[in-house]
Amino acid sequence: MLVNLCPFFKRKFYFVLYTLAILISCIFFSCDQSSLKKNAYEPTFSTDSTNKKVLKWGVPTRGYYEMEEPLVNYLNRKLKNIRIQIIASNTLEDFLVRLRKKEFDITIHNGLAALEQEQNGYTIVGKIANDDTYRGIILVNKDSVINNFSDLTGKTISSPGKEALAGHMMPMYFLHQNGVNVKTDFNILNLGSFESVILNVYQGNCSAGFCMLSMWNDFIKKRPEIKSRVELKWTTPALPNLALIFRNDMEVKVSEELKAFIFSISNATAEGKKVLETLGGTPLVPANTSTYYPMKKFIKEYNSIFQ
Repeated sequence: MLVNLCPFFKRKFYFVLYTLAILISCIFFSCDQSSLKKNAYEPTFSTDSTNKKVLKWGVPTRGYYEMEEPLVNYLNRKLKNIRIQIIASNTLEDFLVRLRKKEFDITIHNGLAALEQEQNGYTIVGKIANDDTYRGIILVNKDSVINNFSDLTGKTISSPGKEALAGHMMPMYFLHQNGVNVKTDFNILNLGSFESVILNVYQGNCSAGFCMLSMWNDFIKKRPEIKSRVELKWTTPALPNLALIFRNDMEVKVSEELKAFIFSISNATAEGKKVLETLGGTPLVPANTSTYYPMKKFIKEYNSIFQ
Protein backbone atom coordinates (compact mmCIF):
# COMPACT_ATOMS: atom_id res chain seq x y z
CA MET A 1 0.00 0.00 0.00
CA LEU A 2 2.74 2.48 0.95
CA VAL A 3 4.67 1.47 -2.07
CA ASN A 4 1.71 2.36 -4.29
CA LEU A 5 1.22 5.79 -2.63
CA CYS A 6 4.82 6.96 -2.92
CA PRO A 7 4.67 7.95 -6.57
CA PHE A 8 1.52 9.96 -5.87
CA PHE A 9 3.09 11.96 -3.01
CA LYS A 10 6.24 12.32 -5.01
CA ARG A 11 4.30 13.84 -7.89
CA LYS A 12 2.36 16.03 -5.47
CA PHE A 13 5.59 17.28 -3.88
CA TYR A 14 7.11 18.23 -7.25
CA PHE A 15 3.88 19.96 -8.29
CA VAL A 16 3.90 22.10 -5.11
CA LEU A 17 7.57 22.98 -5.66
CA TYR A 18 6.89 23.88 -9.28
CA THR A 19 3.88 26.08 -8.36
CA LEU A 20 5.86 27.78 -5.60
CA ALA A 21 8.71 28.51 -8.01
CA ILE A 22 6.32 30.10 -10.48
CA LEU A 23 4.76 32.28 -7.74
CA ILE A 24 8.18 33.44 -6.53
CA SER A 25 9.26 34.22 -10.12
CA CYS A 26 6.11 36.25 -10.70
CA ILE A 27 6.67 38.25 -7.53
CA PHE A 28 10.27 39.05 -8.48
CA PHE A 29 9.34 39.79 -12.09
CA SER A 30 6.59 42.15 -10.95
CA CYS A 31 8.99 43.99 -8.63
CA ASP A 32 11.60 44.13 -11.34
CA GLN A 33 9.12 45.55 -13.83
CA SER A 34 8.00 48.14 -11.29
CA SER A 35 11.61 49.12 -10.75
CA LEU A 36 12.25 49.32 -14.50
CA LYS A 37 9.19 51.46 -14.96
CA LYS A 38 10.46 53.94 -12.40
CA ASN A 39 13.90 54.11 -14.02
CA ALA A 40 12.79 53.82 -17.67
CA TYR A 41 13.73 56.61 -20.13
CA GLU A 42 10.76 58.65 -21.28
CA PRO A 43 11.43 61.25 -24.00
CA THR A 44 10.32 64.80 -23.33
CA PHE A 45 9.41 67.27 -26.04
CA SER A 46 10.38 70.90 -25.59
CA THR A 47 8.10 73.58 -26.91
CA ASP A 48 9.31 76.24 -29.35
CA SER A 49 10.56 78.91 -27.00
CA THR A 50 11.25 81.40 -29.80
CA ASN A 51 7.58 82.15 -30.52
CA LYS A 52 8.67 83.85 -33.74
CA LYS A 53 6.13 84.87 -36.36
CA VAL A 54 6.93 82.94 -39.56
CA LEU A 55 6.41 84.80 -42.85
CA LYS A 56 6.66 83.32 -46.35
CA TRP A 57 8.73 85.28 -48.87
CA GLY A 58 7.95 84.11 -52.41
CA VAL A 59 10.35 84.34 -55.36
CA PRO A 60 9.60 83.36 -58.97
CA THR A 61 12.71 81.45 -60.08
CA ARG A 62 16.24 80.48 -59.08
CA GLY A 63 17.58 83.79 -60.39
CA TYR A 64 15.27 85.75 -58.10
CA TYR A 65 16.13 83.41 -55.23
CA GLU A 66 19.84 84.15 -55.55
CA MET A 67 19.09 87.86 -55.87
CA GLU A 68 16.90 88.09 -52.76
CA GLU A 69 18.38 85.43 -50.46
CA PRO A 70 21.06 87.80 -48.98
CA LEU A 71 18.30 90.26 -48.07
CA VAL A 72 16.18 87.55 -46.41
CA ASN A 73 19.21 86.21 -44.51
CA TYR A 74 20.03 89.74 -43.32
CA LEU A 75 16.49 90.24 -42.03
CA ASN A 76 16.53 86.88 -40.23
CA ARG A 77 19.71 87.94 -38.44
CA LYS A 78 18.24 91.28 -37.39
CA LEU A 79 14.61 90.56 -36.59
CA LYS A 80 13.84 89.40 -33.04
CA ASN A 81 10.23 88.29 -33.30
CA ILE A 82 9.98 87.35 -36.97
CA ARG A 83 11.47 84.55 -39.07
CA ILE A 84 11.24 84.67 -42.85
CA GLN A 85 11.06 81.53 -44.98
CA ILE A 86 12.05 82.04 -48.61
CA ILE A 87 10.13 79.93 -51.14
CA ALA A 88 11.13 79.61 -54.81
CA SER A 89 8.87 78.40 -57.60
CA ASN A 90 9.98 76.33 -60.60
CA THR A 91 8.68 78.76 -63.20
CA LEU A 92 7.26 82.26 -63.45
CA GLU A 93 3.82 80.85 -64.26
CA ASP A 94 3.88 78.64 -61.15
CA PHE A 95 4.88 81.62 -59.01
CA LEU A 96 2.04 83.79 -60.34
CA VAL A 97 -0.51 81.04 -59.67
CA ARG A 98 0.67 80.78 -56.06
CA LEU A 99 0.74 84.55 -55.68
CA ARG A 100 -2.86 84.79 -56.86
CA LYS A 101 -3.75 82.21 -54.22
CA LYS A 102 -2.08 84.47 -51.63
CA GLU A 103 0.39 81.80 -50.55
CA PHE A 104 3.08 84.41 -49.83
CA ASP A 105 3.25 87.15 -47.20
CA ILE A 106 5.98 89.10 -48.98
CA THR A 107 7.45 89.25 -52.46
CA ILE A 108 9.44 91.48 -54.77
CA HIS A 109 8.06 91.52 -58.29
CA ASN A 110 7.49 93.76 -61.27
CA GLY A 111 5.25 96.79 -60.97
CA LEU A 112 2.59 95.41 -63.30
CA ALA A 113 2.10 92.29 -61.17
CA ALA A 114 2.19 94.45 -58.04
CA LEU A 115 -0.63 96.65 -59.34
CA GLU A 116 -2.68 93.55 -60.20
CA GLN A 117 -2.08 92.05 -56.74
CA GLU A 118 -3.40 95.20 -55.06
CA GLN A 119 -6.79 93.90 -56.19
CA ASN A 120 -5.99 90.55 -54.61
CA GLY A 121 -5.14 91.49 -51.03
CA TYR A 122 -1.62 92.91 -51.30
CA THR A 123 -0.20 96.42 -50.86
CA ILE A 124 2.79 98.07 -52.53
CA VAL A 125 5.06 99.27 -49.72
CA GLY A 126 8.42 99.79 -51.43
CA LYS A 127 10.62 99.34 -54.48
CA ILE A 128 14.21 98.93 -55.60
CA ALA A 129 15.38 102.52 -55.88
CA ASN A 130 17.35 102.68 -59.14
CA ASP A 131 14.94 102.54 -62.08
CA ASP A 132 17.78 102.71 -64.60
CA THR A 133 18.57 99.03 -64.01
CA TYR A 134 15.02 97.89 -64.77
CA ARG A 135 15.23 97.28 -68.50
CA GLY A 136 14.53 94.46 -70.88
CA ILE A 137 17.30 93.22 -73.14
CA ILE A 138 17.63 91.15 -76.30
CA LEU A 139 20.51 88.68 -76.34
CA VAL A 140 21.86 87.08 -79.52
CA ASN A 141 24.07 84.09 -80.20
CA LYS A 142 27.23 85.40 -81.84
CA ASP A 143 27.07 82.68 -84.49
CA SER A 144 23.54 83.68 -85.54
CA VAL A 145 24.81 86.78 -87.41
CA ILE A 146 22.08 89.10 -86.14
CA ASN A 147 23.18 92.69 -86.67
CA ASN A 148 19.96 94.49 -87.58
CA PHE A 149 16.32 94.15 -86.57
CA SER A 150 15.55 92.69 -90.01
CA ASP A 151 17.92 89.80 -89.26
CA LEU A 152 15.43 88.47 -86.71
CA THR A 153 13.07 87.41 -89.50
CA GLY A 154 12.53 83.66 -89.43
CA LYS A 155 14.56 83.22 -86.24
CA THR A 156 13.54 81.65 -82.91
CA ILE A 157 13.66 83.92 -79.84
CA SER A 158 13.47 82.38 -76.36
CA SER A 159 11.44 84.02 -73.58
CA PRO A 160 11.00 83.41 -69.83
CA GLY A 161 7.23 83.69 -70.31
CA LYS A 162 4.66 86.05 -71.76
CA GLU A 163 3.82 87.50 -68.34
CA ALA A 164 7.41 88.61 -67.67
CA LEU A 165 7.40 92.39 -67.89
CA ALA A 166 11.10 93.17 -68.45
CA GLY A 167 11.77 89.68 -69.77
CA HIS A 168 9.10 89.61 -72.49
CA MET A 169 6.69 92.54 -72.74
CA MET A 170 9.28 95.32 -72.80
CA PRO A 171 11.48 93.64 -75.48
CA MET A 172 8.42 92.84 -77.61
CA TYR A 173 7.20 96.44 -77.40
CA PHE A 174 10.72 97.68 -78.17
CA LEU A 175 10.93 95.55 -81.33
CA HIS A 176 7.49 96.75 -82.43
CA GLN A 177 8.63 100.36 -82.06
CA ASN A 178 11.63 99.58 -84.22
CA GLY A 179 9.60 98.28 -87.15
CA VAL A 180 9.61 94.54 -86.44
CA ASN A 181 6.36 92.67 -87.03
CA VAL A 182 6.36 90.86 -83.69
CA LYS A 183 3.39 88.71 -84.69
CA THR A 184 4.87 87.14 -87.80
CA ASP A 185 8.61 87.84 -88.20
CA PHE A 186 9.97 85.36 -85.63
CA ASN A 187 8.99 82.42 -83.43
CA ILE A 188 8.76 82.57 -79.63
CA LEU A 189 10.06 79.72 -77.46
CA ASN A 190 8.72 79.97 -73.89
CA LEU A 191 11.22 78.49 -71.41
CA GLY A 192 9.94 79.59 -68.00
CA SER A 193 13.05 81.26 -66.55
CA PHE A 194 15.77 83.79 -67.36
CA GLU A 195 18.48 81.21 -66.75
CA SER A 196 17.00 78.88 -69.37
CA VAL A 197 16.82 81.74 -71.88
CA ILE A 198 20.51 82.62 -71.42
CA LEU A 199 21.68 79.01 -71.59
CA ASN A 200 19.62 78.23 -74.69
CA VAL A 201 21.05 81.23 -76.51
CA TYR A 202 24.53 80.18 -75.38
CA GLN A 203 24.04 76.62 -76.62
CA GLY A 204 22.66 77.80 -79.96
CA ASN A 205 19.21 76.29 -79.44
CA CYS A 206 17.76 79.66 -80.41
CA SER A 207 19.19 82.66 -82.24
CA ALA A 208 18.15 85.26 -79.66
CA GLY A 209 16.50 85.60 -76.26
CA PHE A 210 14.59 88.08 -74.12
CA CYS A 211 15.93 88.76 -70.63
CA MET A 212 16.01 91.32 -67.81
CA LEU A 213 19.16 93.45 -67.56
CA SER A 214 19.81 92.81 -63.86
CA MET A 215 19.41 89.03 -64.29
CA TRP A 216 21.87 89.05 -67.18
CA ASN A 217 24.43 91.06 -65.23
CA ASP A 218 24.13 88.76 -62.24
CA PHE A 219 24.35 85.60 -64.35
CA ILE A 220 27.53 86.54 -66.22
CA LYS A 221 29.28 87.38 -62.94
CA LYS A 222 28.96 83.70 -62.06
CA ARG A 223 29.36 82.36 -65.58
CA PRO A 224 31.69 84.76 -67.43
CA GLU A 225 32.31 82.22 -70.18
CA ILE A 226 28.75 82.85 -71.40
CA LYS A 227 29.89 86.14 -72.95
CA SER A 228 32.15 84.25 -75.32
CA ARG A 229 29.09 83.16 -77.32
CA VAL A 230 26.29 85.49 -76.20
CA GLU A 231 26.05 89.20 -76.91
CA LEU A 232 23.76 91.83 -75.41
CA LYS A 233 22.43 93.37 -78.63
CA TRP A 234 19.62 95.74 -77.65
CA THR A 235 18.37 97.36 -74.43
CA THR A 236 14.87 98.76 -73.86
CA PRO A 237 13.96 102.04 -72.13
CA ALA A 238 13.54 101.75 -68.34
CA LEU A 239 10.38 101.49 -66.26
CA PRO A 240 9.88 101.75 -62.45
CA ASN A 241 11.93 99.03 -60.79
CA LEU A 242 10.70 95.95 -58.90
CA ALA A 243 8.05 96.49 -56.23
CA LEU A 244 8.03 95.18 -52.66
CA ILE A 245 4.54 94.02 -51.67
CA PHE A 246 3.05 92.79 -48.37
CA ARG A 247 -0.17 90.92 -47.70
CA ASN A 248 -2.89 93.23 -46.40
CA ASP A 249 -3.63 91.03 -43.40
CA MET A 250 -0.08 91.25 -42.04
CA GLU A 251 -0.04 92.58 -38.48
CA VAL A 252 0.71 96.31 -38.41
CA LYS A 253 3.45 95.84 -35.82
CA VAL A 254 5.13 93.16 -37.95
CA SER A 255 4.80 95.22 -41.13
CA GLU A 256 6.32 98.32 -39.52
CA GLU A 257 9.22 96.36 -38.06
CA LEU A 258 9.99 94.80 -41.43
CA LYS A 259 9.87 98.09 -43.31
CA ALA A 260 12.08 99.79 -40.73
CA PHE A 261 14.85 97.23 -41.30
CA ILE A 262 14.43 96.95 -45.07
CA PHE A 263 14.49 100.68 -45.77
CA SER A 264 17.44 101.28 -43.44
CA ILE A 265 19.83 99.04 -45.39
CA SER A 266 22.47 101.10 -47.18
CA ASN A 267 25.89 100.81 -48.79
CA ALA A 268 27.40 102.60 -45.77
CA THR A 269 28.41 99.34 -44.10
CA ALA A 270 30.14 96.25 -45.45
CA GLU A 271 27.13 94.11 -44.47
CA GLY A 272 24.69 96.47 -46.18
CA LYS A 273 26.81 96.63 -49.31
CA LYS A 274 26.89 92.84 -49.55
CA VAL A 275 23.11 92.61 -49.11
CA LEU A 276 22.41 95.22 -51.78
CA GLU A 277 24.97 93.93 -54.25
CA THR A 278 22.61 91.32 -55.67
CA LEU A 279 19.84 93.93 -55.90
CA GLY A 280 21.94 95.95 -58.32
CA GLY A 281 23.73 97.81 -55.55
CA THR A 282 20.70 99.97 -54.88
CA PRO A 283 18.60 100.15 -51.66
CA LEU A 284 14.89 99.61 -51.23
CA VAL A 285 12.83 102.75 -50.65
CA PRO A 286 9.18 103.41 -49.73
CA ALA A 287 6.70 103.35 -52.62
CA ASN A 288 2.96 103.10 -53.29
CA THR A 289 0.46 102.69 -56.11
CA SER A 290 1.18 106.11 -57.64
CA THR A 291 4.85 105.14 -58.06
CA TYR A 292 3.77 102.71 -60.77
CA TYR A 293 1.49 104.94 -62.83
CA PRO A 294 3.99 104.81 -65.75
CA MET A 295 3.39 101.07 -65.75
CA LYS A 296 -0.30 101.62 -66.43
CA LYS A 297 0.50 103.74 -69.46
CA PHE A 298 2.91 101.13 -70.79
CA ILE A 299 0.50 98.21 -70.40
CA LYS A 300 -2.29 100.18 -72.08
CA GLU A 301 -0.10 100.74 -75.14
CA TYR A 302 1.18 97.15 -75.04
CA ASN A 303 -2.34 95.69 -74.95
CA SER A 304 -3.41 97.88 -77.86
CA ILE A 305 -0.80 96.05 -79.97
CA PHE A 306 -0.92 92.51 -78.66
CA GLN A 307 -4.61 92.00 -77.90
